[in-house]
Amino acid sequence: MGKCKFLPIPFLWVLLLVGCGNSASPPPGPLFTTGTTIFVDAANTTGVEDGSEAHPFNTIQEGIDAATSGDVVGVAAGTYVESVTLKSGIELLGVDKATTIIDGENDEGAVVALISVSDVRVSGFTIRGAIADGELPGGAGIFVDFPATSIQIDDNILTANDIGIGILNASLGAGGPAIDRNLISQNNFYGILDPGTGPITNNVIADNGWFGILKEGNSAASVITNNTIVNNRDDGIRIFDDRVTTITNNIMSGHRNFGIDVRSANNPSAERPLVAFNLFFNNRDGNFSDIDSPVGNNATLNTAVEINSLAENSDNIVVDPQFVNPSLGDFRLAAGSPAIDAGTNIGAPATDFAGNSRPIDGDGDDLAIVDMGAFERGAPRRQFDCPSGDVDCLINAINTVNTDGEASTINLAAGVYTLGDVNDTTNGPSGLPSITSFITITGTGGGPTIIERDPSAHPFRILHVAGEGDLAIDQLTIQGGDTGGASGGGIFNLGTLTLTNSTVSDNRASTGGGIWNGGMVTVNNSTVSGNSATSLGGGLFNNLGGQLVLNDSTVSGNSATLGGGIFNNGGGLVLNNSTVSGNTPDDCVNC
Repeated sequence: MGKCKFLPIPFLWVLLLVGCGNSASPPPGPLFTTGTTIFVDAANTTGVEDGSEAHPFNTIQEGIDAATSGDVVGVAAGTYVESVTLKSGIELLGVDKATTIIDGENDEGAVVALISVSDVRVSGFTIRGAIADGELPGGAGIFVDFPATSIQIDDNILTANDIGIGILNASLGAGGPAIDRNLISQNNFYGILDPGTGPITNNVIADNGWFGILKEGNSAASVITNNTIVNNRDDGIRIFDDRVTTITNNIMSGHRNFGIDVRSANNPSAERPLVAFNLFFNNRDGNFSDIDSPVGNNATLNTAVEINSLAENSDNIVVDPQFVNPSLGDFRLAAGSPAIDAGTNIGAPATDFAGNSRPIDGDGDDLAIVDMGAFERGAPRRQFDCPSGDVDCLINAINTVNTDGEASTINLAAGVYTLGDVNDTTNGPSGLPSITSFITITGTGGGPTIIERDPSAHPFRILHVAGEGDLAIDQLTIQGGDTGGASGGGIFNLGTLTLTNSTVSDNRASTGGGIWNGGMVTVNNSTVSGNSATSLGGGLFNNLGGQLVLNDSTVSGNSATLGGGIFNNGGGLVLNNSTVSGNTPDDCVNC
């Protein structure tokens, strides 16, 4: 599969690094099934459909209807405008959650219905368009009606529904779906409604209209752990008249009402939840509300001392979680976040939202303790510190990281780093080694930090990012590259490239004078100016299959034969609060 990393949802969820498949083959790893794979592909318009890989059905419901217990229904990328009902023993697997979309088109019915079924899995989809005034079943992206057992809902995007996941009759008995690694965002009412007793783990539940999770009246214990629950309009978690719920390792931040709101006093059989090792922050009406609080009826508990004073609670903290970029929906933990290694390993899942292993020693103290929230931050990055202008130090550091694969940061002291020789010839000449690993190159401040080509040197660009490479640039200027006829005068990217607080200027190439992109480029608060191309894309050239996102950035003063600012050659392009102007002969072609 390709390296498409852009998700077509209303806010930028750029941290989800997902492949963009285009075949009818399902992803590996069925949980329950061992039988036949039934193939579905909306692109099959031949009129010949039998569920084989050569002749897939073109609707999902046809695939489900043809399947028997033990089968996989594998769905190719595409938009399927339909509502589907599963039956027991079937695994419904999309090839790619970013591009495999089931759209109910606001038809007042659940988009995916699981009614009295068992041994069912739904994974790998964007599920949207269930609208029914917040009522079940019609308003749920995924609807589960009890009795239901052995249900797994994982690795999906649930957005633009009334309710992301809705469960009915959960109080009939113990049981409930396992809800893991889903993005549940921008639904009109609830993220998850009455989830039963199945575990809720590793989900990002954000920006929903009412509650992130509403749980009420269940007859057995349940677990909510390692979720990031942020910016839902009312409460992060609201619990009514419930049995014991264990709430651990979660982050609850940015709600208008409460992080957790417990309303159980009027039911003598209700039990307060066990709340431990959670992070609360910036919940407007209060972090924790419990009408049985020792400090008074309907009391609001805001500080960690107050929250932990309840007998069932312990080790909760109240502090800014320090997300990487919450304004863009990037809720990973930044370096130094107080949520790193702050959870409990007891009951924690073995992987995180992105599928990375837990726990990892994230703070370098030789103790592997799980992080709070849906994301496990990796071990502290190795650091290389280069003196001002020391090109050999920069080259050697890149070579070291490429060789051993250990993600690292290269800190450049302020100054000018002038490149005089070709160091790599992949896709044309480059002055620095091709980036084939995870590398951050950052200017340390105290003045401009510039990487440039010596004007008297043979032609070459400054940087090349290979398909497996991931390069982040911060507080740098990339200037003076000249490929002598190849593409990408400043940077040629096939992998993942992020520019922050940086400038790409005065570079020259045949296409993509500043940047040539065939992978994923995100430009944050940066400038692309004064670059030129003899053909297309003076500032930036975005090739077919590439994804280009500009946030709070400027593209100006660039020139080319066509697409002086940006030439978009069929890739994905998003401009957020960015300016593309003053380029010659035009600003943006195919935009």
